[in-house]
Amino acid sequence: MERFFLMFEFYPLGSSPTKIHSSRAAFLLTVMGSSLFCYVMLIPAFLRLSESLTGKIPLGSDLSASSGLSWVSENGTFALGFTSSSSGDGVILAIRYAGLPDDQTIVWSPNRDSPVSRDAVVRLDQTGNLQLLDRDTLMWASNTTGLGVEFVFMSDSGNLLLCTANSSQPVAWESFRHPSDTLLPGQPLTASLELTSSKSQFGYYCLKMLQQQTSLSLALTYILPEADSTNTNFSYWSSPQISNATGDVVAMLDQFGSFSITYGRSSAGMVYVHKNDSGNSSVSVLRRITIEEDGNLHLYEWNSSRDGKGGWESQWLAVSNQCQVAGICGSGLCTLDGSSGGAKCRNLSMLMPSMANSGDCRAERKMEAFPQTRYYFSGDSTIANYSNLTMASECSAYCLSDCDCVASVYEIVEDETYCWSLSSMVFGGLQDPSSTLYVKVAENETNGESGKEMDQQVHPAVVIELFFHCCCVSVFSYCSFACFCGLPQRGERSSKTELSPVT
Repeated sequence: MERFFLMFEFYPLGSSPTKIHSSRAAFLLTVMGSSLFCYVMLIPAFLRLSESLTGKIPLGSDLSASSGLSWVSENGTFALGFTSSSSGDGVILAIRYAGLPDDQTIVWSPNRDSPVSRDAVVRLDQTGNLQLLDRDTLMWASNTTGLGVEFVFMSDSGNLLLCTANSSQPVAWESFRHPSDTLLPGQPLTASLELTSSKSQFGYYCLKMLQQQTSLSLALTYILPEADSTNTNFSYWSSPQISNATGDVVAMLDQFGSFSITYGRSSAGMVYVHKNDSGNSSVSVLRRITIEEDGNLHLYEWNSSRDGKGGWESQWLAVSNQCQVAGICGSGLCTLDGSSGGAKCRNLSMLMPSMANSGDCRAERKMEAFPQTRYYFSGDSTIANYSNLTMASECSAYCLSDCDCVASVYEIVEDETYCWSLSSMVFGGLQDPSSTLYVKVAENETNGESGKEMDQQVHPAVVIELFFHCCCVSVFSYCSFACFCGLPQRGERSSKTELSPVT
């Protein structure tokens, strides 16, 4: 059976259908415009709500990279979630500052150097194991199966905790015990832990306790690439020495901005690596210590008034002369740029040990001099050490006559002369008025000027993202303008034309 519906429209006395429909259209446009405006204004609120997964995260919970959700600390300072990698290739699981929406600084990541796809997910399974999975491939795990883990908790201090119901051992795993490149206030750096920078083709850097025969110190060390197993690593900076240290030795950044090492029973002994005497010792200021890719150790503070929107400022750095960081230019030479203070690198043409010792190693070889230049080297690369030479040219001649030698360093120390002949060059060199570097090269080669300043560049992925956002803003602006101002759409008549009566 067909059903028919009758629709009646009533118009007030003295009014025409044309005017009624015109008023109704204007009213609908106003409502639609107001709704759109409210929706846009509420977007930030919805985004904040989507990131407000706080408190105890139970077994079986997960976060997907595509969801944009995070596990946030109760005070809203830190959040665990996925963020774009610095290389722009994929994403990484990371703890960042949730309270700084325009800042993507990462303080911890288990896969910093191994990005995953946007199909990745982090899951606390029913056995209490926290896993990072990328398309069902296990990329990282906390290895806490069977330890009684009941929930994940993102603490207000930035420490990710896997907690149990066992009062004697309430924490089965914590990110503070597995640091990446950053130390947060209250986070202990013990003798068994280290901070590591991101890896590059030249290797990477780490901050760790360096044990000597009778002393101990905190040291920055240049770690060579895994492929280079012929040389040991090189430490180029250390904190004050601690002699005959007993008990637990712990380096820590306190909430007032001072960085110190404590040792002995009940941490009775203490040595300051950096003491905050700036007058800004407020505990509410965000602080962190980070070992950067340039091999330097920085203490940063968040300045909320910087450039009108806030930013990180370096309050202290371990190495004031960037060229004193070993490997900053690979095996090349480093000089400071007078205007910017940045490092300028100069590559070296040199004979590899195998080439220096091939054929008639003394024929068609020469030594090229680099005055006022010192080179970093380890004991493993030292062939011989000569002293009390009368002329620097003797140091050059020793290396030229030795088939295993690729370079030599001549140095004057307190009126005494020294010469080291080296079997390899890997740690880089820098300016030093008391030293001269000699490098063995082929007879027809020379080291020309090929310096380049190490500047930070904007990654193409950042440019693409900015372009995308600009396009979105332009499209939204046009649509809004068309909606509120009545711009004619394709196929429509001009907005000046009156609405016709409905017949």
